[in-house]
Amino acid sequence: MLYIFILNCVVLGVGIIMGLLRCRTSKKFVRANLDTEIFAGGYECVVIIVPICNEQDIIEQSFLNFLPLMKQGVKVVFVGTKKEKGEIKTYDILEQIVNRYEMKNYCEVLVYPSDNGVMAHQLNYALNQIGDDMIVGIYNVDSVININTINYVLQNQNLLKQGVFQQYSYSEYQGKGMIIDGIKWQNRWSLAYELPRTIKPSEFGIQKFNYVIGHGLYFKKEILNKIGLFSEEQINEDNVLGYELACNNIKIYPIPFMEKIDFAINLRVYVKQQAVWFNGPLYAFNYLLDKGKKQRIKWDYFIMACKNFKNALNWFAIEIVTMVLLIYLTITRKYVLMLILLLETVMYVVIPNWMSERILTDMRYLEKRKCKNVVLFMREVLFWLLIHSAGPLITLGKLLLRKNDQKNKYKTEKSV
Repeated sequence: MLYIFILNCVVLGVGIIMGLLRCRTSKKFVRANLDTEIFAGGYECVVIIVPICNEQDIIEQSFLNFLPLMKQGVKVVFVGTKKEKGEIKTYDILEQIVNRYEMKNYCEVLVYPSDNGVMAHQLNYALNQIGDDMIVGIYNVDSVININTINYVLQNQNLLKQGVFQQYSYSEYQGKGMIIDGIKWQNRWSLAYELPRTIKPSEFGIQKFNYVIGHGLYFKKEILNKIGLFSEEQINEDNVLGYELACNNIKIYPIPFMEKIDFAINLRVYVKQQAVWFNGPLYAFNYLLDKGKKQRIKWDYFIMACKNFKNALNWFAIEIVTMVLLIYLTITRKYVLMLILLLETVMYVVIPNWMSERILTDMRYLEKRKCKNVVLFMREVLFWLLIHSAGPLITLGKLLLRKNDQKNKYKTEKSV
C-alpha cells in the first residue's frame, strides 16, 4: 500500500505542475488575441449548423444569440428531427421566429426526416445540403459567440486546407452549492487540458491525442468528406471524429476566443451528462475495430486508440484511488500520511481551479468573485472525489447491463 501511496502522490504532484504550466500556455494564447480587432468580411462562405430537439423553451433565446451573426451575413442552419415529441415542435416555433425577424435569407430550418437517429444524423443531413467549398461551424443550441470568432477563422482559412478549428468553452457561475464546483472544474478542463493540448500538440517529444468536442468546430466540408462525415454508429459522434482526424493526419487548430455555454442545471443533470461524455474515450478500441473493417490497421492507429482510452481511465481512476487511500490511511490511523495525501489532493484540485478562474476573470469572461475560504476549498475537493467520477461509473454499470447504446443516450435537460 505504501508504493501505491507514493505513486498516487507523484501523480497528483505532476498534475499540479502540469495544470499550472498548461494554464499559463492558455493564458498567453488567449491574451495575445484578447484586444485584437479583426475584420474579415466575406461571411457568405460561412454556415453554422445548430442541431435542435425538444428545445421549445429556449429556442427563441438561441435564435437571438445567433442573430447578430446573421445580420453580419453569416448563415445559420437549425436542424431538427422528426423524432421530437410534443404537439408543438421546436422547428415549428423557430419557423415563426425566423419569419417575424425577416431572416429567411440568413436562417434556415431543416428537419431530419426520420423518427430514429441521434445528433450525428441531423448534422450529416444538414451537411449533405451544403456545398463542399463552404466553411462550416457546429454549435449547440445554448452556444454564444461573437463575430470575432468568425473573423479569426476567415483570416486563417488557409489552415482549413489541412485541418479544422476548435473553439473551447466556458460557463458563467449559476446555481448554488456543488454545481458551482462543477462549473469550476469544467472551466479548468478547457484551460488546463483541452486548449493547451491543441496549442502544443506534443509534450516532451510525445505526440498527444487530441479530440474535438462537437460544438465550436469549424471545417471545410471537403475535409470531412475524406473521413465519411460524422459517425452514425457510435454513441458519441465527436470523439470518434477526433480519432479519424488523427488517423488521417488532419490537424486541430485552436481558436483564441472562448465560447460561452450554459451549464447543467443541477448535479443530477451534470452526472448524466458526464456519463454520456465518458462514452467518447471508453469506446476508443471500437473506433479502431471499425476502421479495421475498411482498411488495414496501422500501428499508429492502435497507439492513438490507446492514448484515447487512457483518457477514460484518467477520468475516474485517480479520484477513486485517492479516495480509497484516504479512507484506508484514516482507518489504519496513519494520520501523517493521510494528512500529506489530503493536503496534496487539496492543492491538486484548488490551485488549477483558481488559476483557470483567474484567467477567465482577467480576460473579462467572468466577473470577479469574493475570496474563497477553507470550507469552499474542501467542497471543491469533495466534488472531485465523489461527483466527478460518478458519471463514468454509471456508464460502466449500463455497459454491464447491456443498456449503453444510442437508444438509451441521455439528452441534456435545458432551462430558460
